[in-house]
Amino acid sequence: MDALPRDVLPWFDLGDRAGIPIVTLEPEPRPTLRDAVAPGAGRISVEEHFKRIRNGMRQPFPSMVRLLKKYQGQTLVIVGGGASLQDTFKTIRRDLRVSNKIKVLAPNKSHDFLLSKGFIPGKELHFGVLLDPMDWVATYQTPQRGVKYLLGSTIADVTWNRFIKAGSDGYVWHPYGGVKEPGTDLTEHQVAKNEFPNKEAIFIPGPSTVGLRSVCIGINLGFTHFELHGFDSCFTADRLYAYDKPRIDGTWKAFDVSWTQTAPDGDTMEFTANRMMARQVYEWIDLCKYIVKLADDGKITRPSFAVHGWGAIPWLAAKAGMHADPAVNAKYAIRGTS
Repeated sequence: MDALPRDVLPWFDLGDRAGIPIVTLEPEPRPTLRDAVAPGAGRISVEEHFKRIRNGMRQPFPSMVRLLKKYQGQTLVIVGGGASLQDTFKTIRRDLRVSNKIKVLAPNKSHDFLLSKGFIPGKELHFGVLLDPMDWVATYQTPQRGVKYLLGSTIADVTWNRFIKAGSDGYVWHPYGGVKEPGTDLTEHQVAKNEFPNKEAIFIPGPSTVGLRSVCIGINLGFTHFELHGFDSCFTADRLYAYDKPRIDGTWKAFDVSWTQTAPDGDTMEFTANRMMARQVYEWIDLCKYIVKLADDGKITRPSFAVHGWGAIPWLAAKAGMHADPAVNAKYAIRGTS
């Protein structure tokens, strides 16, 4: 079979990074992982979701609408918390030295991990992102001058208060769930528009984890190339994170099991993860398909990606020639055969 032309690949534009012919089959995993780990229902109820939308609209920060397309054509480095980040974070600083068109975004505790490695707020760390509604998330990020904080409206009051008291440069966005409010039958957009007619609001759809949702945020901000670090989505070197993180969820150990992910060519990878990280693996495939459809429909500029490190998502990325290391792509990418 001859390699498919690059303009019809059902993945992303690989730019000059790939350099090899690739045939990508329909990127659906076998049902084992998706069936075993159902889509997330969220940590809060639908009723609480709408309550927090209203609460987010009342916060003293402006809407993230003000940042839309501000970074058109630039590169966004999204720093996940996977263990491989320990091996790759130095390349972020190296890349920042050679271009002023690169911005760094850190969800959750990756923010303070970068600070611990000496990253300079405003120069080497540009965005912090939070979404999780639990109270303990208030301790995840230490507010810094020079950093823009993109705060999902689902965060708890204790988290809002931390950034308010710090006088942070915060911006509000809302995670779009595609649900209606019980009792009123109003959509999320209708609640914001009807009850807060003089305030701007933006709803961002996307995967269940703040790391992958940050890709959707970046697209809205205008970024067209994405470098992903620490998106292992599994245990590597007997660690799930690059940093220390308490196992708050009492059922965590029950989720530390092996899963199997199937690539488009039928190759499989076994990995160990909790359910949230296992779900993120197939959500990465869903996100790829979603973004490609948006680009094909002319709604966005098709972005390019380079995934660093190793794990379940970097392996899938390598299958599509999207790993940051050309040698890894050469080893794993799906090739056309004659």
